[in-house]
Parts: sequence; structure tokens; C-alpha cells
Amino acid sequence: MEGSMLTISLGIWMELPGVNYRDLTNGKHRDVTSDRATPEEISTYYRDYVKLKGLQKNFVDNTYVTSIQKLCRGHKAEDLENGHTDKGDGGMGGEGKGGFEGNGKACVKNGGGGTLWEVRGYRQVQNKTHVPFSLFAENVVLATGASDSPVRLGVEGEDLPFVFHSISNLGLAVSQRKLDRNSDPVLIIGAGLSAADAVLCACSSNIRVLHVFRKSVDNPDLIFKQLPKSLYPEYHKVYNMMCSQTYTNMAAPNGPQPESIASSVCAKICPKPQLSAGNLAGGTSAGLFPDYTSFPEHCVVSFQPDMNCLLQGNNSLKAFKVSMVLVLIGTNPNLFFLKGQGQYLGQDPTRPISCKQNPIDINQYTFECTKEPGLFAMGPLVGDNFVRFLKGGALGITSCLLTRLKKREKLISKGGNTFI
Repeated sequence: MEGSMLTISLGIWMELPGVNYRDLTNGKHRDVTSDRATPEEISTYYRDYVKLKGLQKNFVDNTYVTSIQKLCRGHKAEDLENGHTDKGDGGMGGEGKGGFEGNGKACVKNGGGGTLWEVRGYRQVQNKTHVPFSLFAENVVLATGASDSPVRLGVEGEDLPFVFHSISNLGLAVSQRKLDRNSDPVLIIGAGLSAADAVLCACSSNIRVLHVFRKSVDNPDLIFKQLPKSLYPEYHKVYNMMCSQTYTNMAAPNGPQPESIASSVCAKICPKPQLSAGNLAGGTSAGLFPDYTSFPEHCVVSFQPDMNCLLQGNNSLKAFKVSMVLVLIGTNPNLFFLKGQGQYLGQDPTRPISCKQNPIDINQYTFECTKEPGLFAMGPLVGDNFVRFLKGGALGITSCLLTRLKKREKLISKGGNTFI
């Protein structure tokens, strides 16, 4: 499934210095105006870039960070990892601390020159063995992205086995032939691009779709309104269906209905979703998927063990039997290795870090955290949610660090042009 998707950014926008994107993708670009890449193409480009530039020594795969602790000479340790102790996690380098014991405020007052960061974690090697490590750095860059923890609805039944929070679960079910056109509908929740990708995947496999989202189709904040139709035709096809193939209440079918918790509280057990008469008469555009139904301005009340889902909208309750639920309403970063999960670094320190609503507060030119000198952040953590923006963050951080090295007269040149 993911192999057929295209990135939001054009391939050439994500090009890195010194290596032409089209050269490494063997001219696979589709046309001059719409040169979007597949995830496989862009990941292959980055992997090849590392090899061509001889950067393998700078990358360590299968490595997991478990704590980040700030150290400073002559002061009591201030732990930046929730619950972390001096005993650590069995990592190497414990006796190598020497006189470094951190107090961030004291270090800042002393000009920051004595500050070090201790980063602990482990590397997973063959046979899944964990090899612990501990290293020290004067600066640390947070670039962990935003897809660690899916946002949850917080409703009854969200932990039931047919409710998922990742589009990959839909792709797996399709590949394993667990879903087909005869299955009960798939319920997709959300109005962003991930939800749209799930709709496209289901429709391409002839799977019936119920699409629920809280916003109205005219809401100016919908991402589809910000995407040019010529570059993103597949997303505008989904948006067209969201607008034109909305649910219309139908009369309840004759005969007894199966009993369920949902049906006992539902105002009406709904039949298979059908389009309004206007839509059936030709209101839908050619090429749209007929077994798709949208539910604008609806929310989920509960999921039931019998696979019924209770929805609320337009002052009424509706219940549907489904085969799978995908809750795709966003993701949040997981900064568990920082004190309080890094919440104190946010623009609003009273709220969790969120890429859209509460990104990490940084200097806009250096990308250094305003509340933690020596700690930098880039990418979705600071609100830059597209891959093409990462070069700006990396350049800002690199420029800042080189400037500081020059000021400290620690810049070492090699071969006249290469700096370490």
C-alpha cells in the first residue's frame, strides 16, 4: 500500500547538496509539473546519499535513546530523564563522569562552557541483543519526528481488537485478504492526509468505507483546501467524495434488528449507508467510488464488542456494523527520555509537546531551545511538518555550531575546506 503513495513534497524539493535527486532515481520522475516521489524512492535516495558522501561512520542504525541528562562541573546532577538515577540502565561510561555532575541553571550562569550532555541507550544487534552505551556531547539535536504516539479519541471501546491507529494495519489486512468487497465497511476517522490515504487504499481494493470527521466540508482549515488540484488530484478526489457522498438517514429496515449495546441506546439502527437521491441522480463526479459514505460533523460515541460503532451527529445517534476501525486523527512525539517528556520545552510549558498545537520553543535562526541552551530541535517537533523543511533546520543548527566553534577558536581545518 505505502509503495503506491506519493509524497506531498516534490522529489527535487527534498534533494540534498551535491547529489541530483533525478540522477539517483534513474529518471523515474513522472512529469515536469508533478514530480512527487514514492516513499521508497525518497528513502532510497537518502540511503544512497549517505554512501556516496562516505557518511556511514556518522550513522548508527538500530539505536534507541533511553535518557538524556545534563551534566556540569562541581554541581549536583539535574536529571532530564523522568525517574533516571545515577545508576543508569547498565550503560557503559558510568565511571567516566569524572567531575561532571549537572545543574543546568548553574551552567548557564557560568556561560555554559562547562555543560555536557550524557546520552544513554542501547543498540539492538543480531539475535535482538541489547548493547548499552553512554556518550557525552556538548550539544544535542532532537530530530525524532512526530509519529511516535497516535492521538486517541478517548471513547469507550477504543482498545477493542478491531480498532487501530495506524494506516499500516489496513494495508496488512488487505494484503492478507482479510477484507474484500463483501466485508462490512471499514470505518475511517479523521479529515487529514493519513485518513485520505486510508480511504484511497480501501477504495482501490473495493472495500466499503464509512468516513467520519468532526469538521464541516466547508471548513477552511481542511488540508485539502491548501493543496493545488493539479499536483494532488488523488486528495481532491477524496475531498470531492467527502463533499458529495454524504450520509442521508434512511428508514429503518423491516423486521427485528440484532440486539447490541449500541442498538439499545441508538435512536435508530441504520441500514447500509446510501447516497441521497440527488447524488444517485448524477450529483457525484465520474470516477468516484460508489461504496464510500462520508459523515461530516459527526463524532464517535463508542465502539462495542459486537463490532457496532455508535456515531453522533445532527442531534441523532447512528449505529453501524463494521469490519475494522482506523482512528487517524494525528500523532504526537514521545520524548520519554526527557524530564516530564520535554513538556517544559514547549511554547506552552503547561501542555504536552504537540507539533501543531504546542511545538518546542526555539530560536527561529539557530533552532536552539529557548529554555535549554545546548539543546536543539528541528522538524515536526518545532512545527516543520514537511521533509523539505528539514534542510533549513539542519542548516540553521550547523551555522550556529560553526559560529560558536570559531568564537572558541576550536575550529579545526582539514585539507583547507573540510571542518571537523
